[in-house]
Amino acid sequence: DGDGEPYRMTAARLGDGSVVLLAKSAKTVHQSLQRALKLDLGFGTLLLVLLAVMTLMSAGRTLRPLEDMVETASAIAEGDLTRRIPGRHDTIAETEQLRLALNSMLQQVESAYVTRERSAAQLRRFVADASHELRTPLAAIRGYLQLYARGMLRERAERTRAMARMNAEADRMGRLVDELLTLARLDQRPELRLRPVDLSRLVRDAADDLRAQQPDRTVEVAADGTMLVQGDESGLRQVIGNLLTNIRVHTPVAAPVTVDLARSECGEVRLRVADQGPGMEGADADRIFDRFFRVTGGTGGDSGSDTDGNGSGSGLGMSIVQAVVASHGGEVTVETAPGAGLAVTVTLPCPSP
Repeated sequence: DGDGEPYRMTAARLGDGSVVLLAKSAKTVHQSLQRALKLDLGFGTLLLVLLAVMTLMSAGRTLRPLEDMVETASAIAEGDLTRRIPGRHDTIAETEQLRLALNSMLQQVESAYVTRERSAAQLRRFVADASHELRTPLAAIRGYLQLYARGMLRERAERTRAMARMNAEADRMGRLVDELLTLARLDQRPELRLRPVDLSRLVRDAADDLRAQQPDRTVEVAADGTMLVQGDESGLRQVIGNLLTNIRVHTPVAAPVTVDLARSECGEVRLRVADQGPGMEGADADRIFDRFFRVTGGTGGDSGSDTDGNGSGSGLGMSIVQAVVASHGGEVTVETAPGAGLAVTVTLPCPSP
């Protein structure tokens, strides 16, 4: 039109040849399109804002557990092995599974670390005790050699006695080294060469040895017939020998000894070695399996299995008993009281079918 306003037009020819023109201002169309465009933009913007908010919420929900994991890892790196990843009620299932798995791993790491520290402490104490025990016979041998070098052993009888004492100390040191090697081997938990062993025969042999060494001691044995177990014969023989040696060394000859061997209904084998000696105090009984532990005052039941000429044990005998029995899957228990003697019970498990 004259105002320059755009129109949209269309023409149609009628049947009589006339032409009809239809026109509509384009301004109205443009206004409608603009309103529609503004509505679309408004809804689109609102939708984008909602999506952004939901994304941030979802990301926060996912990242919070990850931040907890990072904080826990940093605390553990600084030495706090007790730290664990906390749980959250809004955590997604996969993240919660990861948290549980990591906490389980951290628990195992802490347990392994504690075990390693305990083993290291025991090793340090064991090395210190072993060094002290080995130093004692070496000092005695060195002392006699110095006396000889200075010419202070003039009499033949003195030299003979000195040689006998040095031999005794050397033997004692050799037995101590053998027992240390035995414990070191058992600590490695070697695979035992199991075979049928007649425990009754081992008990009777050990009892005969005790009677030969102390003919005046009463030794009663209830181990007739055959009692077969699957075990290492050398180790089981050492167990019985150590128990009876303790009695021989640390109880008076007048104290009777009883050795009972029986099999329970479920197939367990129980060996009970008891004496009627002076017994032990409760505090000493609690430490009877400690390495290098000795009962002071000769109250009996010392954990040493080997002795020198003075009858002092190495303090390793009962430790070896416990280690050998444990390697067979069994256990050792002790019953004692001052004046009531000492009874040690060894229980070996049922044989595998």
